[in-house]
Amino acid sequence: ARSLNTIDFFNLQPKPGTVSGKIFNDVNSDGKITLPEPGLEDWMVYIDSNNNALPDPFELSAVTDIQGYYAIPNVPYGLATVR
Repeated sequence: ARSLNTIDFFNLQPKPGTVSGKIFNDVNSDGKITLPEPGLEDWMVYIDSNNNALPDPFELSAVTDIQGYYAIPNVPYGLATVR
C-alpha cells in the first residue's frame, strides 16, 4: 500500500530579502549606468513602508558606499517602495 504525505503550503512564510542597487549620476540622461558615470556616495535609500515620501525612523534604510552601491537587508516579502 502507498502512503501519501500531505503538506499544508498555506503555513509557509516567505523569508525577508535584500533590496540592493546603485545610485549614480546619469550624466547623459539615458537612464542606464554607462561609463564613466560615477556612483554617488552617502545618499540615503529607504523602504517607504507607509508611502509618505519621507524617511521615518522605523523604516529600513541604507547609505550608499563610495561607489554608490547600497543594500537594505531584512525587507519583508511583498512590494516595496524604494526612495
